[in-house]
Order: sequence, then structure tokens, then C-alpha cells
Amino acid sequence: MLSREGIAVPASPPSAYSRQTYRLKFHNLGKDIARDMEFEASGIFAALQFAARETAGRTAELWLDGKLLCLVKSLGGEAWQLSPFAGPTGN
Repeated sequence: MLSREGIAVPASPPSAYSRQTYRLKFHNLGKDIARDMEFEASGIFAALQFAARETAGRTAELWLDGKLLCLVKSLGGEAWQLSPFAGPTGN
């Protein structure tokens, strides 16, 4: 730890502030082939902001560590819709 004016400051940021790699999986792109996009974000809020910008009228799945988090759909302008992933039935 470093000290500055009597305040203990960690040498590196806590793991809660570390960046994670998220994945957007696009489907039904018309003439385009379905594609995946990986990106890094500091947390779910930043990941959702990125996903909202990238969907641009489309729907994409948002994944983290091999787990589907939700579906993100752009509704135009600043509006977008999140649909939670309920998981497999019967569990």
C-alpha cells in the first residue's frame, strides 16, 4: 500500500474495478452473417452501454464467462430493451 497524506491507497485497484471480457452475439442480420464481438468493460453497466450502442436496431445476446446474461435490443434513439435470460426449463 502507498500512503498519501495519511490515507492508505492500494498499489493496484481492487478486482471489482478490473475489466472483464464480454461477448455480443448477433443473429438474424439479414444478408450479413451472424457475428460475435468481444469487448472489455469495467462492469455490467459499461457493458450494457456498449451493447446498446452496437445493437443499432438489432438484437444481440450479451455473454460473460460463457454465461448468457440477457438479450439487448435497440428500440431506436436512446431507448433499448433488456430481456433477462431465464435459463433452461426444468431446473
